[in-house]
Amino acid sequence: MTWLKLIANALWTGFYGAILVAFLLFFLNDELADAGLLSRQFAFILVWAVLIYTPVFALLFPTLYVCLRFFAARRLRIPWLSLKTIVWLGIATLLTMTIVYYRNLRLAGALLSPGARDALRILCTTMAACWLLAVTGAALAQRRPQGRRTAHRVVAGLLMLAPPGVMTLIAPLMAPITAHRSTVNPATPSISPPPAEPPDSYGPRAPEPKLLFIGLDAATMDFVLPLVSARQLPTFERLIKEGASARLDSFRPCSPRATWATVMTGMPPWITGVRGRRTFTLRPAASAATPFGIVPSTLGMPILARLGLLSSEPSPASGGRRPTLREILDELSIPASVVGWPDSHPGEKIPGTISPGDPRVSYRLEKILEPAPDKASAAHAAHAALETLLRESIATDLSARDAANGDGFTRLLAVRLPGLARVSRAVLRYHLPEEYGDVSPEEVAVFGPILTRYYEFLDEMIGELIGGLGTDGTPLHVMVVSAYGIAPSSGWERFIAAILPSPQRQRIAPPPSGTWSEGPDGVLLVHGPGVLPGIRLEDAEL
Repeated sequence: MTWLKLIANALWTGFYGAILVAFLLFFLNDELADAGLLSRQFAFILVWAVLIYTPVFALLFPTLYVCLRFFAARRLRIPWLSLKTIVWLGIATLLTMTIVYYRNLRLAGALLSPGARDALRILCTTMAACWLLAVTGAALAQRRPQGRRTAHRVVAGLLMLAPPGVMTLIAPLMAPITAHRSTVNPATPSISPPPAEPPDSYGPRAPEPKLLFIGLDAATMDFVLPLVSARQLPTFERLIKEGASARLDSFRPCSPRATWATVMTGMPPWITGVRGRRTFTLRPAASAATPFGIVPSTLGMPILARLGLLSSEPSPASGGRRPTLREILDELSIPASVVGWPDSHPGEKIPGTISPGDPRVSYRLEKILEPAPDKASAAHAAHAALETLLRESIATDLSARDAANGDGFTRLLAVRLPGLARVSRAVLRYHLPEEYGDVSPEEVAVFGPILTRYYEFLDEMIGELIGGLGTDGTPLHVMVVSAYGIAPSSGWERFIAAILPSPQRQRIAPPPSGTWSEGPDGVLLVHGPGVLPGIRLEDAEL
């Protein structure tokens, strides 16, 4: 009966927590900020949050409290409606949501617009201050005589209502910040085509320069520079010595889709709308949808998706709401070819011509795995899984190279080589065994050189791409870009990956040991006519 009375009082604080959840979704989703608090979209979000999260908060705190008092000697006496109980449950709800707001600001701040970041900073400060004052008021009420406690508790309750009031005041200021964004209509070019050139009456023109743009997934200067110093990456060494180089500042936390969308559009995530791997969507009607480009942390969105309370779909891998470099050049009638970027322009090539069993893949695999581990070794169990992963990665990168080499003359050739990301994530523990502590010397001897040899494989392919385009005398500019790096994952992340492998990804042995969420910066190399040799660029951003 005590538990039911606690739930009856917690329904009020559950409604309060649901309102805070709805406001969090408002500040994380620019589309809602554009529509405003009085829009139908936010009204639906508010109703949905109340229906879902009010029972969650109403059950969570009473259940935790009953469990804590399970062995208490004195029986707890609570009326069905108690101001004291409501205030203390509200304080617990406000503390929980303050942590949730701060966690989202910390984990998704780089993917939010400046206005949304500033709003969340103000709200986190306001919520923390109101919680501290409310706790003080409720604690003072406990020390007052019986007849003088109500005033302190009323003040504590009013202090908890201050954060929603501040949110209501800040919300209208969000719309002007995001109002400049617009959805690009492919049928309406945003750039006027160049005017027709007059007949050439001054003799032959100089050849127009080409640009070779190479995208590498998860490459970082932390690995490139030591290998260049050891003279193991001749192509990278040439690009660095004869051109400009920089550590490319990435987003924290990093989302590969968001970073590459920013690279290919020149726009930040809050403009492109690509901010994560998946987008969660609420559907108030068959013809309307409210997408959440950012998954709010600690709110259980993946669980709600599995329960069918919202839908989940992959985020676009191209430019989202903004035109990509390829689309801009098409509007300017400049020939361009893009290879390896999925879900992009209909005319772009997706490499897939080489199978993992191709002899060329086997030849590269032997060089990367040499010397092969002995069958009796303890590391042999992981060898088969790593061999499969390496075959797929090598085949993907070789396919991209072949598709690029098969193109004719273009002003721009953009090639993406994604294999390094999968390889790095699998074998990073063997390359940096001191970061993990549970890697045997035998495993280091067998698998430690794999990452270095894969960098050498990519170095060779980049050299082949440059050589294939630079043989006709046309000026060639080269840009090598890695939008993000990779770093050892935390012990907690490795533990979760080991016991709860992702159902979307094939389990490999050992579990993934690298992460790009808080990884190092990426790579930027620029080489060609007009680029000063040996220049180190500072403050290079996506």
